[in-house]
Amino acid sequence: MEGEQQPLMERLKMALQFTKCCYCVNLKTGSVLIAYFHLFSNLVTIQIFLLSWLLADWTAIISKKEGEFDTYTKTVIIVVIVTSIMYIPIAVICLLGLHRNISHYVSLYLLYTLIYIVVIIFLFIGGILTGHADFGFLMWDILSIGMCIYFYLVVRSYYLSATSGAAAAK
Repeated sequence: MEGEQQPLMERLKMALQFTKCCYCVNLKTGSVLIAYFHLFSNLVTIQIFLLSWLLADWTAIISKKEGEFDTYTKTVIIVVIVTSIMYIPIAVICLLGLHRNISHYVSLYLLYTLIYIVVIIFLFIGGILTGHADFGFLMWDILSIGMCIYFYLVVRSYYLSATSGAAAAK
């Protein structure tokens, strides 16, 4: 029974391991670009979500209403800001690991990215269940989740190739 499942698992591993990023860039360069992308995009995300919250609060103060956002929207804003703040040092650690060939740093990035993917999938499902997501947001969320999974697989492929190369050298 175990012998029958092994080839399937090996085929699955090979299907999810890339040799190039975007079919044209080597994995290390692609991983560095992805880590820089995550670093800068999370800086921008923090600013956008903080500004949207402050703008809504300012609008509420001017119009003398209780608030512009419901509990779900405030929760999403807080979760996105917290995960983005946590992603910044993780991206820096990943960049250090990529530039200095320290695979443990890259594995920390992979672990956090996996957690991040799970969180955004939960936010996506929550948006659907609560009725807060329109068609545009759903498409944006699906695109974001797909990109995060692809980025994860690229960096994971680099990590696997780097650690297998280091193990073979020993």
